[in-house]
Amino acid sequence: MISSLEVRPLDARDFDAWFLLWEDYNAVYRNEVTKEATQTTFCRLHEGAEGSFGLVAEAAGGLVGLELMMWAWYANPAFFRNPLSATPVQAPGTGETREEG
Repeated sequence: MISSLEVRPLDARDFDAWFLLWEDYNAVYRNEVTKEATQTTFCRLHEGAEGSFGLVAEAAGGLVGLELMMWAWYANPAFFRNPLSATPVQAPGTGETREEG
């Protein structure tokens, strides 16, 4: 059971854990994103570039979810907000596991 959940801004040190969530996110939407676009997206999110930002949910020493507010990574600009928890989260105090997304 997760006893506490911290939501915080994405940081440069989060790349490896963020990347796993990012892969799951793109699998859900069947997106094929290049390594270059992934790197650019991560930089935009953690640096706050171009009005974008990323939040992550951290529990038990690892990232369990992310939220993106960004301009899309493809050529035609599109702004979107998309919360995603790509890992099972156990609701505090309930003993139940649920997928959030």
